[in-house]
Amino acid sequence: DARNDFVEHPCVYPAATGAKPEKILLIGDSHAQVLHYDVSSSLHGQEDVVLYAGASCPPFFGGLETDCATFHRSSATYALSHYAVKAVVLTARWSVYVRADDFIARSDIRIPSRNPFGHQVGDLSKSQDELRWLIDYWLGRNVPVIFLTDYPANGKDIGKMVDRAKKFHL
Repeated sequence: DARNDFVEHPCVYPAATGAKPEKILLIGDSHAQVLHYDVSSSLHGQEDVVLYAGASCPPFFGGLETDCATFHRSSATYALSHYAVKAVVLTARWSVYVRADDFIARSDIRIPSRNPFGHQVGDLSKSQDELRWLIDYWLGRNVPVIFLTDYPANGKDIGKMVDRAKKFHL
């Protein structure tokens, strides 16, 4: 898988004052990729932001054996052993990964489910359990988690996310 090179050589927006020992991980799918610059800019160059993301690649790796799961599992392991991880920001287009059926954005827009567990009603709980596992994975390693749900892709809510993160001293 072409993503493997990014495990040890991720995309990093460094702090303006030089590389910091602590890193904020931005993990997810293409929505994380879109946010990388905005998250880094919103932190005013005070933190290094490390990106681990891939298009249509949800950051699930607890109970899956897919190329995406392998990438995110390897990235988490590498980051925890090579960086002082200050926080993790999890973001993706969750609505297409945690549903068993299609997502109806509007009456004329139908987005197919990309639930990696399948498209049956019972698969809904599997994806929700995986999401809980993912958050617990980071919290169990004493890494604060900022979870971003689906968002408008215009960057207008980034400042609110940063304000919330400041409440947790991140």
